[in-house]
Amino acid sequence: MDAVQRRYETYLGRTAQQDGPARVFDLDDAALMLVPASGLASLLPGEHPVTLPAFADCTVAVRDLSHTRDLLRGNGLPLREGPHGDVFVPTQAALGTTVAFRQAPSPTADR
Repeated sequence: MDAVQRRYETYLGRTAQQDGPARVFDLDDAALMLVPASGLASLLPGEHPVTLPAFADCTVAVRDLSHTRDLLRGNGLPLREGPHGDVFVPTQAALGTTVAFRQAPSPTADR
């Protein structure tokens, strides 16, 4: 994991921060999270990538998580809940990579 972190620090020109089992790179409006296989279950309960290393998840910020949840369920997609209140479509249903949805922060009004 240390070697992978160093490689990504070189690629990105940024330092990773430790967050539980993950190493997180802040990319301003996005983030890249490196997670060892042993820590994946704590972030994506029930998920098991077919091969490793892998891009195990893509997370999307949405305006209304409740509406998104209803829309996904209404279209027959199975959902699981993540440890931080986000929801995700499991790997099997998302054709190989988990797709997670997280509530976007409320925009602040410029005054």
